Amino acid sequence: MMRQESSPQASGRQITLHTHQHYIPNHKDMNLSARQPLILLTAILLAAIGAGGAATAQVKVRVALDSAYIEMGRTTPLHVEVTGKIDETGGIMLPDTLWREVEVAKVGEPLVTDLGNGNKELRQEVILQAFDSGLYTLPPVLFVQDGQVTESNRPALKVMPVAIDSLSTIHDYYDAQNPP
Repeated sequence: MMRQESSPQASGRQITLHTHQHYIPNHKDMNLSARQPLILLTAILLAAIGAGGAATAQVKVRVALDSAYIEMGRTTPLHVEVTGKIDETGGIMLPDTLWREVEVAKVGEPLVTDLGNGNKELRQEVILQAFDSGLYTLPPVLFVQDGQVTESNRPALKVMPVAIDSLSTIHDYYDAQNPP
């Protein structure tokens, strides 16, 4: 929709400006029959969002590090805890490398405990190792069950550089050898 506006200039002449505006109808411009599909679509979207939220709210995934600080080359356990309506189809998805410099060194066996009322608790330990210093926010651990994906929190891991004594002398174990 194009609208014309006029504004006076210092010389007293009028200049016509052309501006483009999009017409957005409000509820007064729409009659009831035109609003019904919009109301129906909104109700369907809200119901779908509510149903999806209810399915994922049945399972909670939390992760925690033993230590938020480690030295380069050292390891630290990442404790994964999943609670809720867990069945045998569910499982944890974890990549081999959590961040470019943080690797999964070992994945422990999952331990499942029945909490009653259909709720279970799954605990698993993942050993992490890093070879480059820096602060890394780990990606979430994913729990997948019946097509539903639940994400964990994202802990931070600070990898400290190893102190090197530049004044120490490097000693060879053997003298130079002649090839046979």
